[in-house]
Amino acid sequence: MAIIVYVTQEDLEQALSPATVLALYNDLNNDSVNPTALEGVLIRATTWVDSYLATQYLGPFPVPQTPVPMMIKMAALEFAIAFSFERHPEYVLTYGESFRATARFKRACEIMERIISSQQQIPDWALQPKGKNVGGIINSTGPRTIIDGPNGENNGGDF
Repeated sequence: MAIIVYVTQEDLEQALSPATVLALYNDLNNDSVNPTALEGVLIRATTWVDSYLATQYLGPFPVPQTPVPMMIKMAALEFAIAFSFERHPEYVLTYGESFRATARFKRACEIMERIISSQQQIPDWALQPKGKNVGGIINSTGPRTIIDGPNGENNGGDF
């Protein structure tokens, strides 16, 4: 059974550039991307996304939908970029990528936090209902700010 990942080498190259991906994954100095290392980073990014999704959505994980829902793919790409830069800190220092390296991880976490808090949704996830925290009945039995007084007098003032 093939391992499902949300982003591919092509997605990473489109986001960073083929030259940057080659520099980050050319472990054997043979001018080619190390597929094992790349797959490890892509699996790691997928796992991070799934760990967030699992708090509010039912499985299965990884999401088996083709194509991968765009918000899931975007978050996984941000994690993959951050993890790619982690692999070669000397590249980050040499080319001044430290801001991008840390900002990408922060952005990925923020995307996932907005998704699990339902500030953002995954509209193209056909196989999944809304998250556990979306919808439902809300009862408000607490005190009201503008209510009639005990004697029937309107307490609304000028409202």
